[in-house]
Amino acid sequence: MLTDVDGMDVCRQVKHSVPDTHVIIVTAFDDDEVRRIALDNGAAAYVAKYSAAGVLVPTIHQLCNTRPSP
Repeated sequence: MLTDVDGMDVCRQVKHSVPDTHVIIVTAFDDDEVRRIALDNGAAAYVAKYSAAGVLVPTIHQLCNTRPSP
C-alpha cells in the first residue's frame, strides 16, 4: 500500500508525463473491477502479488517487445 498517493494516481501521472511508458500495476487486490480501473487509467498490465513470481517477468518481456502506438 502506498502511503501518500494512490497507485491509480501514480499511473495517470506517469502516463500523462511520459505517455509511451508501460506501467505495470502490481497489487494485492486480485479483483476484476480494480483491474478494469487500472487498465482504464493507462496501465499496460495488472499483476496480483501472489502470482508475481511466475507472471511479472514474462509480462515485462512481453511489454518490452511491444511498440507504442503512433
